[in-house]
Amino acid sequence: MRNSLRRLWDGLGANGLPKSYLCFVPMHVLFTVYCQMHTIFFNTMIQRATGGTDRVMIFNIVMYIVQPIAMIFAVLYVKKRSPVGSQRFGMSINSIAYLFIAIMGERVSNYIIPIAAALSAASGFYFTTYIMQLSAYTTDDCRDNALSFASIFTGIASLVTPLFSGFLVSYFDGFLGYRILFLVAFLLGVTSVYCSTRVGPVYIPEDKKKPAFMHTLKCFFTKKRMRCVLGCSVISGVYYGLLSFIVNALIYQLVSSEALVGFNSFLGGAATILSAWLYGKTIGANDRAKAEVFATTLIIVAIVLLYFKMGVVTLIVFNVTYSLMVSFLSNPVVSEYVTAVEKTEELSGFMAETHTVREFFLSTGRISGLVLAMVLPNVLASGKAYVLALFIVIAVQYLTAWLLHISSKTTD
Repeated sequence: MRNSLRRLWDGLGANGLPKSYLCFVPMHVLFTVYCQMHTIFFNTMIQRATGGTDRVMIFNIVMYIVQPIAMIFAVLYVKKRSPVGSQRFGMSINSIAYLFIAIMGERVSNYIIPIAAALSAASGFYFTTYIMQLSAYTTDDCRDNALSFASIFTGIASLVTPLFSGFLVSYFDGFLGYRILFLVAFLLGVTSVYCSTRVGPVYIPEDKKKPAFMHTLKCFFTKKRMRCVLGCSVISGVYYGLLSFIVNALIYQLVSSEALVGFNSFLGGAATILSAWLYGKTIGANDRAKAEVFATTLIIVAIVLLYFKMGVVTLIVFNVTYSLMVSFLSNPVVSEYVTAVEKTEELSGFMAETHTVREFFLSTGRISGLVLAMVLPNVLASGKAYVLALFIVIAVQYLTAWLLHISSKTTD
């Protein structure tokens, strides 16, 4: 039995990964689970409480604005105190916010801005340390496999969490299901704080304890490799801000059955897990640009099918294809970014500041994508117009692939 479990563990990609990274994964998966709860169901809770989507948009815009600002303060905490302590502080803020939501119920719609600011600040404190851990716990040779390994478990969580949460919310009348859901999220948050005590430390050299934001900002524009990963970040921001809106608009137009929507989501979640496993087994440090091209091409083929044959079946084919390729689209950008920072001598010891500066540009892209999502319904009247917009959003990833290729060949 033990040998069988060991073979399964190694088959998922654990073999060859540092112990420090394996100790980190449980905490990160828990964080992903409860963040997914508020990403999906706090939005629906607001919409149900207010009867509209205006406050949902406000909530998301505040989230995108606050996170990079919060990361400035997180860097100060990281430099003065402890990187893992900063992360623990962020998870504690999440837990308190979830408890507040559980207590307030439908009245929480009166506190949209402070809750969005708290949840966004929590993410800022978490991810400032996360990127340092990714660098400290992995090497360039195993980083793609490490991201894949964690993605398998976050993918499983992404598959199970909406099903469990949706059942919980719909089983109880009124807002009781939401209250219980966020009470569960609170307990998961407390558990993740405990798991952080088992995570290895991240060290910062004594001569790098002083924050250097302007120095890192300058490196983004003066170093060719950093310019490349900065471009990838802005494109990714627009892509993430816009893609989900277009897909949801297509689902709304083409699918009338909630059962089919659920089936489509289930297939997408299962394909995402397979995507993470395949990526870890096939992609290394020298294959990131190729992975981006391969994924973009396959997704475009699915989009072309959807354009010429609009229907539920082709929409499901697109969703499965995209989900199967999602790791091949997103992981290369993250891996190359961390590698680029490590290879840039002037940024040695300034990973926290570098990630904060990058987050400002990433959030600019996300807000741009969100604004476009608000404008598109007035511009695109038909399903085929949405498919054309989807084609453009995905085709731009060829530019991302080119930037990844240039970055990997640059030595400055």
